[in-house]
Amino acid sequence: MRPNPCPLHLFKIDSVRWRPLRTRFSPIFTSGKLKDMFHLLLNCSEHFDRYLYEIVPKDGIVECRDLTSKFTIDVIELCASNIEMNAL
Repeated sequence: MRPNPCPLHLFKIDSVRWRPLRTRFSPIFTSGKLKDMFHLLLNCSEHFDRYLYEIVPKDGIVECRDLTSKFTIDVIELCASNIEMNAL
């Protein structure tokens, strides 16, 4: 069997597959829970800001994909499991 060249993710699935996932995800992303996560996001953004100040003066070129991947990992881990990954 050949692997699917376009893996499924939330932005490309059809409505039949989306509906059951939505019922699972909706309780996770209520407005109250998102408000509770906001301070965690601010904490990660402060780390991100300090990291940028450290790396930009060195060579002036920044690999954005690597940088945003590290930030995303930090945010997801901190919000999902309250673990600071310190990927930055």
